[in-house]
Amino acid sequence: MPSVHTTGFLIIALICALVLCGTAVLFLSIRAKARRLARGRALLDAAAFSALFPSASQAAVAPVIRDLLKRYISIPPGLVRPDDRLCADLGLAAIDGLDANSYVHDVEEAVGVTIPDADAAQMITLRDIVTYVGAATEARTSNNRWGV
Repeated sequence: MPSVHTTGFLIIALICALVLCGTAVLFLSIRAKARRLARGRALLDAAAFSALFPSASQAAVAPVIRDLLKRYISIPPGLVRPDDRLCADLGLAAIDGLDANSYVHDVEEAVGVTIPDADAAQMITLRDIVTYVGAATEARTSNNRWGV
């Protein structure tokens, strides 16, 4: 007959195994969803992706911001479109949310724009981020023109 300690240890080990398996299944299903979304899409190079944005400041930062996704999503960034939802469609931050924070930090460092947490929380798509950064870049440029 197993001791109480052995039984407790076995129960804890079983729970840990179930949690790990559940996390793995969730991760794989999120990756599969992103691959299904991108199925049949052609890769867009930087110029083609930039052309999907209306202003020059947005077009300039769009490929940079898109390509930073490479560390965080399961499909090539060239398959991402501006209106894909970062979390729901591409699986950014699907497991613990830290990826989204890291991604925003990477964007801030790459483009030199600070994105407050409250604003970042409202950004659902890549277009949202590019629009925000483009507007901030335009504002900074126009302020510099006047010596502010």
